[in-house]
Amino acid sequence: MTAVQDPNSVYYIHSSENPYAAIVSDKFDGEGYVEWKRGILLAFAIKNKVGFIDGSLPRPSVGHADYQAWKRCNSMVVSYLLRSLSPTLAKSVVFLSTANEIWKDLEERFSITSGPQFYGLQQNLSDVSQGDSSITEFFTKIKMIWDELSSAKAIPACTCSGCSCNVSQKFLQDKEEERLVQLLMKLHKKHSQVRTNILMMNPLPNITTAYRLLVQDERQQKMSEDQETKPMVFSAMNNDDRRNPQGSYKGFQPRVLQGPGNHKFAVSNKRNSYSCSHCNMTGHTVDK
Repeated sequence: MTAVQDPNSVYYIHSSENPYAAIVSDKFDGEGYVEWKRGILLAFAIKNKVGFIDGSLPRPSVGHADYQAWKRCNSMVVSYLLRSLSPTLAKSVVFLSTANEIWKDLEERFSITSGPQFYGLQQNLSDVSQGDSSITEFFTKIKMIWDELSSAKAIPACTCSGCSCNVSQKFLQDKEEERLVQLLMKLHKKHSQVRTNILMMNPLPNITTAYRLLVQDERQQKMSEDQETKPMVFSAMNNDDRRNPQGSYKGFQPRVLQGPGNHKFAVSNKRNSYSCSHCNMTGHTVDK
């Protein structure tokens, strides 16, 4: 079995591959590079082609046995990349020969966060709040901002040889607690009790645990609201059911009676209805 036939090989191309199809849902137009990059890396990881874009699989020499297979796969990856860019951006990289060259060009232009971009992310973090959103919706919004900030400012790692202080792990823990506080600060006031309970925990829970507690609190509040609403709705329905379209109460529906001559009139079924002493009929008196 050759490399192009082996499904585990980086040179394998499935018969269903269509390089003219979009590999990600949204084309990159210069905005949201972090999300687009994440989607591209996931898509090419599934296809076992990440090495073509990150440079870990360099081009073999022309006479190498894998040269043609590499060239074929590279062309497919380039096509996928171009299809994942807006027409304007695609034109700016269309003449680059390898997927890695296209990738490096995009990285140099869009992955470096400028001062204004970093300021904007911090401003978004400052402005975000739960408002009327659900816990899930709010958490998604704030987490997207955290992820963009993490991409803009990578967490420092210790480069000392034989380091045993584990400073990177401590930094991650501090960052986790900082984000937990940010999450709790932005919650709606109806979650103040569970927020207090979380802050009273020692040690503080991680964000995943806090999120789970907030979702549980949201569900319990929703159940309580439903239980309070049902009796009110039932009472309102009872009141409505007692009225007919003309506004009369059931049990007190009017009756049509024949009076002297050809005159007809409606009277109530109420027990205390009037009675006429002249004609012995109900619904009126001798004076009315």
